[in-house]
Parts: sequence; structure tokens; C-alpha cells
Amino acid sequence: MDILAAIDFSNGTDKLISTISALSKAHKAKVWLIHVADVEPPGGFDVYSTTLRDGVAEAYHEQHKTLQGYAQSLRDSGIDANALLIQGAVAETILRQAKKLDVGAIIMGSHGHGALYHLLLGSASTEVLEKSDCSVVIVPTREAWQSRAQILEPTSQR
Repeated sequence: MDILAAIDFSNGTDKLISTISALSKAHKAKVWLIHVADVEPPGGFDVYSTTLRDGVAEAYHEQHKTLQGYAQSLRDSGIDANALLIQGAVAETILRQAKKLDVGAIIMGSHGHGALYHLLLGSASTEVLEKSDCSVVIVPTREAWQSRAQILEPTSQR
């Protein structure tokens, strides 16, 4: 079984990587780390200058480098891991890649925003959960929730 793991570089990413590692080792799964980058630069394309374009390119380069670092860390621990940096709408891109890679599970973090946030802005994890054809594991990454994610880790990891 392959796993697609969505990485957003938030404060909970290390906890998410730890859970990904534990689950992939437990299931002998190949891991695809994916980060979905913004399609449009801050301020929109109407102010898209050479300086802004260079700044966006540098940001993508740093994101790719960081994502590759996470994949290398997993490989160093014996996990077959690859990294993908793709531009697009978050939920749609994750779902499309899950289908393309024929993964058995998607792992994502949840930041624990309140009901008003979800009502106004929605949630990528909620959309993926509702529309996915495969299993979805949502890992609570908000600091107050992080201890709950330990349930997913094998006893030897605690």
C-alpha cells in the first residue's frame, strides 16, 4: 500500500512526519510527500513584476528543498519516500494525485480551526475526507491536540 502525505509546513509538520513514519513502517508502505503550492502569488497577477516573480520562484525553491529534506529523512530511516511540489487548489490536487498514484491512504494534518472558519473558508482536510476514494487519516497537528495523534503510533514509538 502506498501513502500520500500532504505537508503544509505548519508548526505541526514534525508531528505529522512522525505519524507518517510510524504508519509507513507498520504497513511497509511507500510514501509520497506532497506540498501543494499557491497558484497565485500574494497580491495577484496584476502586480506580477520581475521582482515578485523572482520572490515566488525563490519561495517555491525553498519549499521544494524543505520537502526533499523531509523525504530524505524518511529514506534515512528505511522508508521508500518521494517528494512532490505541485501548484494548484489544495484538496483537488491531493485527490488527483492520490488517484494518479493509486495510493491506499492519504495522511493530512488538521489545524483544529473552529466552526466559523470552516463555514467561511472551508477546510482542505474536510474536502479530501468527503471526496476521497481511499482511506484518509487526519492527524491533529494543533499543539493542544498533538497528544491525541500518539494513538496512531506503535507502542515502540511512544
